[in-house]
Amino acid sequence: MIDHITLYYVLAQIAGVFVGFGALIAVSEQKTMDKAEKNALTGCVMIGLFVIIGAFFPIMLMSFGVDSPHVWTISAGVILVLDWITIWPQRDSLMLPIRERRYGDAAWFFGLEAMVELPLILILLPVLDDHAIALYSTMLIVSLFQGASLLMWLVLDLKRESD
Repeated sequence: MIDHITLYYVLAQIAGVFVGFGALIAVSEQKTMDKAEKNALTGCVMIGLFVIIGAFFPIMLMSFGVDSPHVWTISAGVILVLDWITIWPQRDSLMLPIRERRYGDAAWFFGLEAMVELPLILILLPVLDDHAIALYSTMLIVSLFQGASLLMWLVLDLKRESD
């Protein structure tokens, strides 16, 4: 389990970099950004914060003495609800920057969203109990890909506009 704690700390640090870059872009490019770019920036920061919370939540539960099988079930349930109350209400505004690109980008983004939710749902179902840690880790890593995609699209769009 120690290896996973280290992995989760590293994932939280990477997500923190996304949040930091998002804040830096917001401060430096705020006046030149259109609505779609601001929405992509918001999405990137939200996903970064989601990964940070998702990485630290099971560690917090373990520090309170919650036993391993329950840590993953509780974490998956809380993080899935958090995903639904933060990401899904924002899907229209998140779709704006994606729609302005290509439909393949929308399929990529929401395909990743399905890969974020599916491991959490599988943890909640008593189907793959032996793989709960791997499924939870997969969810965090796929979330990072999702946030990185938004950040990449935003930077490419800002670079294209400045050229």
